[in-house]
Amino acid sequence: MSRGNTSRRSGALAIFEFLLLIACYLLPAYIWLGDSAPTYLFYENGLNADVFTAGTLIALMYFQGMYGAHRRVGMDMVLRLTTAMGVGFLLEGSVFYVQKSLVVPLKLMLAGSGLGFVVLLVCRLIYAGLLGRGLGPERILLVGATPVNRKIAEHLRTHPGFDFLVVGFLDNVLEPGTEVEGCKVLGPLSALQEIRRNVTFHRILVDVYRDELSLPLMDGAGTGDRMERPDEVYELLFSQVCSLRPANLLFDTDLAPPRSRLVLQSVYTNLLALGALMVAGPVILVLALLIRIRGGPAFETQVATGWNLTPFTRFRFRCHRIVKTDAGERRELTEIGRWIKRFRLRRLPELINVLRGEMALVGPPPMRAEFTAALLEVLPYYRLTHLVRPGLVSWSRLNRAGDDVVAAMEFDLHYMKSLSPIRDLSILCQALAQPRSQPEPENVGL
Repeated sequence: MSRGNTSRRSGALAIFEFLLLIACYLLPAYIWLGDSAPTYLFYENGLNADVFTAGTLIALMYFQGMYGAHRRVGMDMVLRLTTAMGVGFLLEGSVFYVQKSLVVPLKLMLAGSGLGFVVLLVCRLIYAGLLGRGLGPERILLVGATPVNRKIAEHLRTHPGFDFLVVGFLDNVLEPGTEVEGCKVLGPLSALQEIRRNVTFHRILVDVYRDELSLPLMDGAGTGDRMERPDEVYELLFSQVCSLRPANLLFDTDLAPPRSRLVLQSVYTNLLALGALMVAGPVILVLALLIRIRGGPAFETQVATGWNLTPFTRFRFRCHRIVKTDAGERRELTEIGRWIKRFRLRRLPELINVLRGEMALVGPPPMRAEFTAALLEVLPYYRLTHLVRPGLVSWSRLNRAGDDVVAAMEFDLHYMKSLSPIRDLSILCQALAQPRSQPEPENVGL
C-alpha cells in the first residue's frame, strides 16, 4: 500500500470519526434536555462546544498515533484512546477559565465521552474488517534470522501482551525446522510463495543483506503482502530507533520533527517553565543562599551544546567543594549538597535555561561542549540529536542509557520522531514517579 493511499485513508477515517464524536455529544443533549436542546445547541453555543470538544479529541488521538499507517484493534489502541479521552477532560477544565462558552456541561461531557469511546472502538473494529486485517494479534513473518529480527521474536515471546504474533522465519542459511527464539525457520527466501499458501500472515518484516534480496522473493510476494523493514515494529517494542545504519540516517526524514512541533513545544515548554519557576523560585533562592553562606558560589556553570550545536551556559547548584590534601586536590560532597542530591534538586536552576530558550523540559540530555566535539569526530551523525533543544528530562536517561552513547542516541532519536505534547507529558510523569533513592547520572559528559 502506498504512503499516499494510507494518508488518504487515515484522513477519511479522522473526518468520519470527527462526525461520529459530534453525534455522540449531540445525542445526550437531545435525550436529557428534550425540547430545550435546540436552545442549548443554537442559542447557548452548545453546538460550537461539541464541535470544539470533538476536534480536540481527534487532535489528541492523532498525537497518540491512532492515525498511523497501520494500527490494529487491541489493548494498545484502548490505552491510547483512554489517554486521549483523559487528556481531553483536563483540557476541557482548562478551557473553562479561558472561554466558558466552549465547555460542554459535565453531565453531557461524561455521557458523550463514554458513548464516543464505545462508538470509536466499534468503528475501528468495522474499519479493520473492511480492510481485511481481521482481529486479534497481527501475524508477522520475519525474513532473515538477523539480530534485529531475532530480538523482535524473543521480545514478543517473553512479552505476550503485544498485539503481534511471529509465525516463523525465512532464512537462506538455517535449515528449515531450525528453532529460532521459540519460532521455526519455515524455509528459504525463495519459498515465500509456497509458504503463503499454507501459513496466514499479515505483515512481512525483511531484514537481510542486499545480495539475499533475490527475484524469487519478490515474485513470491502477493499483492496484499506488506513487505517492510522491521524498524516500525522494533521502535514500537523497544521505544528506540532500530539501528543507526547510514541508510536510515540518510533517508529517514522522520528523525527531525516538523518545525510546527518545535514551535508548539517552545510555547508550552516556556509556559510550564515559567509556572514551575514561580513555584520553585523561593526554593532556589533559599538553597542558593545556604550554599553561599557556607562559602563559594551558589551555582556551578558549564558550557553545553544546545540546539543546532549552539553553545550555552548551563546552571546547576554547586554540591561539591575543593579540598586540598597532601596528594593534591579532591572534590568533596558538601552537607548541603548531599541533601540537594538526595532530593534530586541539583538541576533545578536549569529551569532558568529553559525559560531563556536554551533548553526544553524534555529532550536529549545536554552535553558539555568538549565532549560534543569529541563525539562528533567519532560519530558524525551525533549532530542529529541537536536538531531539538536539550532537555531537563530525557528519554535516554529514563531508560538508563546514559553511559552507552549509541544506545542513548537510539532512544533520543526515537523521542524526536514522536515529539508531541502528550509524549512530553508522559516522560515528565515517569521522571517524577522515579524513586528519590535513584541516583542522578554522573556521566562526566553531562
